[in-house]
Amino acid sequence: MPLKTQAWDHYWESNATLNSFAFDYSATEGPYKRINEFWVRAFEEFTPSDTIVDLGAGNGALVHLFLQSKGLQNIEKWLNIDSAKAIARIEHSTVIYQQDDMCKLSLSDNSVNQFVSMFGLEYGDFAQTIPHLHRCLRLGGQFHFILHHQDSIISKQSQVTINVIEKVLASNLLNNLTQFVNIGELKAHLLLGLNQTLQSVEGYALDDVKIIGKGIYNIIQSSKDLTSKVDMLLSLKKDMLWQVERLQQQLAGAQQVKLLSTFLHDNGFNEFYMTPVSYENEILCWSLTGIKVK
Repeated sequence: MPLKTQAWDHYWESNATLNSFAFDYSATEGPYKRINEFWVRAFEEFTPSDTIVDLGAGNGALVHLFLQSKGLQNIEKWLNIDSAKAIARIEHSTVIYQQDDMCKLSLSDNSVNQFVSMFGLEYGDFAQTIPHLHRCLRLGGQFHFILHHQDSIISKQSQVTINVIEKVLASNLLNNLTQFVNIGELKAHLLLGLNQTLQSVEGYALDDVKIIGKGIYNIIQSSKDLTSKVDMLLSLKKDMLWQVERLQQQLAGAQQVKLLSTFLHDNGFNEFYMTPVSYENEILCWSLTGIKVK
């Protein structure tokens, strides 16, 4: 089934961030140091004649990390592929953005030296995607992937966020907003609803409620008139619905990663290494590297 991209289209268009978490993957300390270390090792495998293809590239977080590390001096071309309408935020003669479905990859046979993906490959259907990886990868070509793990701290937090948003949307907080005749009544309704939500969630979910509350508070404290405030609140509600959709896709992708080894073997990939990446006894993600030998 093709990935529904409307939520992602909106996300990439409306956010300047290069990745879906706004994390700094160039970090040299803390949990994301582990991800940075993986990519530094992977980048050392690239040669000046290589064509690199990033699957599920978004706005280009991975090529940005590569630019910081290598300056694009040791590859031929970097192709960012995403089924959503990503924004070309990395401008470089070597970097190309292409809207394409990894499950129906339009690249030529034996045309790719290195496939990479950072939290992207798992959004596609492996039964369709992995055969294209083998078809497009040249003999001796490699792949380097960071993938969501179903038991990671990222997946756990994503589920918490989904639960909080669904709780807010199921309440009366952002419903029937056009009934209010003045800003004071609207403000009182929203602050009361947020306070009730804060009191009804467990401690680990408080930060998510506060993030939603900050967005609402900024709107009601703005200088806009009542009609504009209501419109902004309804837009925020739509953003929340899209966020739930994105996170649900993420969790579904994480669930299917446990089947990836089987799909790789079934499609001719027999030399690969897949392992959980952890930080302070908490799982962050999966790392996967491999090579096409036949």
